[in-house]
Amino acid sequence: MSRITLTAFAKRLNVARMTAVRWRDRGLFDVGEDNKVVYDDAIAQIRRRADHNVLAKLKLRPLSRPATHATQNEEGRTLADEHLRLESAKADQAELKAAELAKRLVDVEQAAIAWANMVSRVRERLLTIPADIAGHLAATDTPHEAEVLVKKAITEALTALSEEPPT
Repeated sequence: MSRITLTAFAKRLNVARMTAVRWRDRGLFDVGEDNKVVYDDAIAQIRRRADHNVLAKLKLRPLSRPATHATQNEEGRTLADEHLRLESAKADQAELKAAELAKRLVDVEQAAIAWANMVSRVRERLLTIPADIAGHLAATDTPHEAEVLVKKAITEALTALSEEPPT
């Protein structure tokens, strides 16, 4: 019985490595201290322990379950299936919480408020440009000088806005 890495095991099953890691963490199969698995043993463990979704993904039939877990609910799931679903849901919830804490996820309302504040600041700053440069603009002799003056004022305004901390 040769032992293979979790990555090789996932490749043989044609699933992502992270899927195999989640299954391992849910206890669907055992790994050794070296984080390697015996392929045939792991498949047998998955067939005994996994819910119908995992088995369908792998195109496996379940092995018979112990009588204590054989009672099924209306959806055809056993108590063991429901425990696995609960653990999976808890893991998903923990991943979302961790992602939120890592700032990979943001609250939609907070993002909308921040966007509205930024647009408001840009609008206010851009509307001050005509009054700021009116005197200088009147003193220009050519359209090119006026264009350069307006571009310079807009660039300065946008640069100042980009240096402001977000609110």
